Amino acid sequence: MFSLVNKNISNEGIKSNINNVILTGQGITNINKSDVAGKITLNIPVKISTGRLISTIKPSYRSSYALVRYVASRPYAKTVSSSIDVRTEENVLRTIVERIKEFFYS
Repeated sequence: MFSLVNKNISNEGIKSNINNVILTGQGITNINKSDVAGKITLNIPVKISTGRLISTIKPSYRSSYALVRYVASRPYAKTVSSSIDVRTEENVLRTIVERIKEFFYS
């Protein structure tokens, strides 16, 4: 698995941009020393994602949960902001008025 990953990231030219590899998923935690094997094969620091809450998360969402949790724990994540779904009162009022206009005038 690590050889395939190494080949793919090398072929794509993105290996130099990768600082850490995070292994997630229920199966990977059952393989002893998988992080060491990954470090040797990839020559990139490898960590295994574990969490106390992970067992309460639906299995199909565990990898996503682990990745989001890891990214959120990084120092730069605290300074990144987004304006997605940020609405001022004026924008909400404007949206309501536009919908009313569409209803009556279309």
